[in-house]
Amino acid sequence: MNTKHETSVCRHCKQKFVPKPWQLAKSDFECDPCRKTRQAEWRLRRKEAGNPVVSGKMSREYHRAYASTYFEDEMNRERRNALMRGYAKAHGTAEHHKARRLVRTAIETGRMTRQPCEVCGTKPAQAHHDDYSKPLDVRWLCPTHHREHHAKATGASHEVTR
Repeated sequence: MNTKHETSVCRHCKQKFVPKPWQLAKSDFECDPCRKTRQAEWRLRRKEAGNPVVSGKMSREYHRAYASTYFEDEMNRERRNALMRGYAKAHGTAEHHKARRLVRTAIETGRMTRQPCEVCGTKPAQAHHDDYSKPLDVRWLCPTHHREHHAKATGASHEVTR
């Protein structure tokens, strides 16, 4: 709560209340009951419109539709291709891209099959290269264990949560 215990007036119901520190920082003077009511209405409107309730988490179909229309434009497509060509040739990443491409091609042609995570056995798993000079020598890790492996490798002190 506010350390000074100053009261503010709710912008909706006009009742006095003690704002929380984050409300003071934003000058967002809305009491808890009004805020909860407004958020519930917002979630209901999004749900009825067929949108996800969690903000920023658009469906895979939404992103596919957006990407297909966005990259129909020649300028957008060429800009993306130029960026990817530059990124693939950048110092230190060319070998990484080559290894990933070789794994992807091996999977598509059937010479390699995706395996479950070697730690927990879940599918789908991602190919992890311990040595990019051996492009088809990969470890299969689920996204969670892949992040944990990279966090340990970089010496990150924070714990990766599922």
